[in-house]
Amino acid sequence: MVKAKHFASPEIKNILTKVNRDWADLYEKSRDKGLKLRQAAQQELFNKALEDANAKLAEMERLVSSDDIGKDLRGVKDLLVKHQVWYIVSHFWIH
Repeated sequence: MVKAKHFASPEIKNILTKVNRDWADLYEKSRDKGLKLRQAAQQELFNKALEDANAKLAEMERLVSSDDIGKDLRGVKDLLVKHQVWYIVSHFWIH
C-alpha cells in the first residue's frame, strides 16, 4: 500500500514503524527472560549440588565423630568399610 502511494501511506508507515519497534522490544524482553530462566536453572542446580554436598559432609562428620568402634567383628568390618568409602570420597572432593 505504501509503495502504491495509498492516500494513508504516512499513517501506514507510522503504524508499521510502531509495530516493528514493539516487535523489537518484545524480542529483547523475550531474550532477557530466557537468559534469566537459564540463570535460575543454573542456580537451582547449584543449590541442589550444595545441598547434596552439605548432606554428605554432615554424614561424614557424624561418621568421624562417632565413638562407635563396633561390638563384634562384623560391626568393626562394617564401620571400617564405611570409613574407607568416606575417606575415598573425601579425597575425590579435595582433588
